[in-house]
Amino acid sequence: MHPSQQVLTDLIALVRLEAELKETGPRSKDRPTLEKSVEKQRKKIPVPILSHHDRIKAKGRRSVAPVQDWICRACFISVPVGSRQQLSHADDLFICENCGAYLYLPDGTDSRPGDELPVQSERSKRIATELAKKAPAKKTAKPKKIEIMEDRLAVIKKLSEKLSKTN
Repeated sequence: MHPSQQVLTDLIALVRLEAELKETGPRSKDRPTLEKSVEKQRKKIPVPILSHHDRIKAKGRRSVAPVQDWICRACFISVPVGSRQQLSHADDLFICENCGAYLYLPDGTDSRPGDELPVQSERSKRIATELAKKAPAKKTAKPKKIEIMEDRLAVIKKLSEKLSKTN
Protein backbone atom coordinates (compact mmCIF):
# COMPACT_ATOMS: atom_id res chain seq x y z
CA MET A 1 0.00 0.00 0.00
CA HIS A 2 1.27 3.44 -0.91
CA PRO A 3 2.17 5.60 2.16
CA SER A 4 -0.42 8.24 1.24
CA GLN A 5 -3.10 5.56 1.08
CA GLN A 6 -2.08 4.31 4.53
CA VAL A 7 -2.45 7.86 5.87
CA LEU A 8 -5.86 8.11 4.24
CA THR A 9 -6.90 4.76 5.73
CA ASP A 10 -5.75 5.95 9.16
CA LEU A 11 -7.67 9.21 8.70
CA ILE A 12 -10.85 7.33 7.75
CA ALA A 13 -10.44 5.15 10.83
CA LEU A 14 -10.02 8.30 12.95
CA VAL A 15 -13.21 9.81 11.53
CA ARG A 16 -15.09 6.61 12.35
CA LEU A 17 -13.74 6.53 15.90
CA GLU A 18 -14.57 10.20 16.45
CA ALA A 19 -18.12 9.63 15.18
CA GLU A 20 -18.51 6.64 17.48
CA LEU A 21 -17.14 8.67 20.40
CA LYS A 22 -19.61 11.44 19.62
CA GLU A 23 -22.47 8.92 19.69
CA THR A 24 -21.55 7.59 23.14
CA GLY A 25 -22.84 9.32 26.21
CA PRO A 26 -20.53 10.99 28.74
CA ARG A 27 -21.14 8.21 31.28
CA SER A 28 -20.80 5.33 28.86
CA LYS A 29 -18.57 2.41 29.83
CA ASP A 30 -17.04 2.42 26.34
CA ARG A 31 -16.06 6.10 26.40
CA PRO A 32 -12.59 5.75 28.05
CA THR A 33 -11.52 3.01 25.65
CA LEU A 34 -12.84 4.99 22.68
CA GLU A 35 -10.95 8.10 23.83
CA LYS A 36 -7.75 6.06 24.07
CA SER A 37 -8.37 4.61 20.61
CA VAL A 38 -8.90 8.09 19.17
CA GLU A 39 -5.66 9.34 20.72
CA LYS A 40 -3.76 6.29 19.45
CA GLN A 41 -5.18 6.80 15.96
CA ARG A 42 -4.33 10.52 16.00
CA LYS A 43 -0.69 9.65 16.68
CA LYS A 44 -0.54 7.61 13.45
CA ILE A 45 -1.46 10.61 11.27
CA PRO A 46 1.12 13.29 10.26
CA VAL A 47 0.65 16.65 11.99
CA PRO A 48 -0.16 18.76 8.86
CA ILE A 49 -2.89 16.35 7.78
CA LEU A 50 -4.24 16.10 11.32
CA SER A 51 -4.36 19.89 11.70
CA HIS A 52 -6.21 20.20 8.37
CA HIS A 53 -8.68 17.55 9.57
CA ASP A 54 -9.20 19.44 12.84
CA ARG A 55 -9.74 22.79 11.05
CA ILE A 56 -12.33 21.31 8.68
CA LYS A 57 -14.07 19.46 11.52
CA ALA A 58 -14.14 22.63 13.66
CA LYS A 59 -16.13 24.33 10.89
CA GLY A 60 -18.73 21.55 11.13
CA ARG A 61 -17.82 19.98 7.80
CA ARG A 62 -16.64 16.52 6.77
CA SER A 63 -12.88 16.15 6.49
CA VAL A 64 -12.93 12.93 4.45
CA ALA A 65 -15.32 12.17 1.62
CA PRO A 66 -15.74 9.49 -1.02
CA VAL A 67 -15.96 10.40 -4.69
CA GLN A 68 -18.83 8.75 -6.54
CA ASP A 69 -19.58 9.46 -10.19
CA TRP A 70 -16.77 12.04 -9.98
CA ILE A 71 -18.71 14.07 -7.42
CA CYS A 72 -17.37 14.93 -3.97
CA ARG A 73 -19.86 13.50 -1.47
CA ALA A 74 -19.08 16.18 1.10
CA CYS A 75 -20.10 19.20 -1.01
CA PHE A 76 -21.67 17.51 -4.07
CA ILE A 77 -19.49 19.47 -6.49
CA SER A 78 -17.95 17.76 -9.51
CA VAL A 79 -14.26 16.85 -9.27
CA PRO A 80 -12.31 18.75 -11.96
CA VAL A 81 -11.32 16.70 -14.99
CA GLY A 82 -7.60 17.29 -14.37
CA SER A 83 -7.82 15.83 -10.87
CA ARG A 84 -9.73 12.71 -11.91
CA GLN A 85 -6.74 10.99 -13.49
CA GLN A 86 -4.54 11.69 -10.47
CA LEU A 87 -7.24 10.58 -8.03
CA SER A 88 -7.70 7.27 -9.84
CA HIS A 89 -3.96 6.50 -9.49
CA ALA A 90 -4.12 7.09 -5.72
CA ASP A 91 -0.47 7.89 -5.20
CA ASP A 92 -1.11 11.07 -3.23
CA LEU A 93 -3.73 12.70 -0.99
CA PHE A 94 -6.23 14.90 -2.79
CA ILE A 95 -8.31 17.71 -1.34
CA CYS A 96 -11.59 18.90 -2.78
CA GLU A 97 -11.05 22.35 -4.28
CA ASN A 98 -14.47 23.45 -3.04
CA CYS A 99 -14.91 22.12 0.53
CA GLY A 100 -11.38 21.05 1.53
CA ALA A 101 -12.25 17.42 2.34
CA TYR A 102 -9.72 14.68 1.64
CA LEU A 103 -11.06 12.70 -1.31
CA TYR A 104 -10.88 8.99 -2.00
CA LEU A 105 -12.41 6.50 -4.39
CA PRO A 106 -14.38 3.86 -2.47
CA ASP A 107 -13.33 0.25 -3.04
CA GLY A 108 -16.79 -1.18 -3.59
CA THR A 109 -19.92 0.07 -5.22
CA ASP A 110 -21.89 -0.12 -1.97
CA SER A 111 -21.33 3.53 -1.02
CA ARG A 112 -24.40 5.67 -1.38
CA PRO A 113 -24.66 9.45 -1.71
CA GLY A 114 -24.49 11.04 1.73
CA ASP A 115 -22.57 8.20 3.36
CA GLU A 116 -19.69 9.58 5.33
CA LEU A 117 -17.71 6.43 4.77
CA PRO A 118 -18.36 3.39 2.59
CA VAL A 119 -18.72 1.07 5.57
CA GLN A 120 -20.70 1.87 8.71
CA SER A 121 -19.79 0.55 12.12
CA GLU A 122 -22.02 -2.14 13.58
CA ARG A 123 -23.23 0.28 16.25
CA SER A 124 -24.16 2.89 13.63
CA LYS A 125 -26.08 0.29 11.61
CA ARG A 126 -27.97 -0.82 14.73
CA ILE A 127 -28.87 2.76 15.69
CA ALA A 128 -29.98 3.58 12.13
CA THR A 129 -32.17 0.48 12.07
CA GLU A 130 -33.77 1.37 15.42
CA LEU A 131 -34.42 4.95 14.30
CA ALA A 132 -35.95 3.75 11.03
CA LYS A 133 -38.37 1.54 12.97
CA LYS A 134 -39.40 4.38 15.29
CA ALA A 135 -39.72 7.05 12.59
CA PRO A 136 -43.21 7.61 11.21
CA ALA A 137 -43.74 7.10 7.50
CA LYS A 138 -42.70 10.21 5.59
CA LYS A 139 -45.32 12.10 3.68
CA THR A 140 -44.54 13.25 0.21
CA ALA A 141 -42.76 16.56 0.50
CA LYS A 142 -44.42 19.63 -0.95
CA PRO A 143 -42.33 22.13 -2.85
CA LYS A 144 -40.91 24.81 -0.56
CA LYS A 145 -42.86 27.62 -2.25
CA ILE A 146 -46.18 25.89 -1.59
CA GLU A 147 -45.29 25.38 2.08
CA ILE A 148 -44.37 29.07 2.45
CA MET A 149 -47.60 30.16 0.76
CA GLU A 150 -49.67 27.86 2.99
CA ASP A 151 -47.95 29.29 6.07
CA ARG A 152 -48.66 32.83 4.91
CA LEU A 153 -52.28 32.00 4.19
CA ALA A 154 -52.69 30.49 7.66
CA VAL A 155 -51.30 33.67 9.26
CA ILE A 156 -53.59 35.87 7.15
CA LYS A 157 -56.58 33.70 8.08
CA LYS A 158 -55.81 33.99 11.81
CA LEU A 159 -55.39 37.76 11.56
CA SER A 160 -58.65 38.16 9.66
CA GLU A 161 -60.47 36.05 12.32
CA LYS A 162 -59.07 38.28 15.09
CA LEU A 163 -60.12 41.41 13.21
CA SER A 164 -63.63 40.09 12.62
CA LYS A 165 -63.99 39.25 16.34
CA THR A 166 -62.97 42.75 17.41
CA ASN A 167 -65.44 44.43 15.00
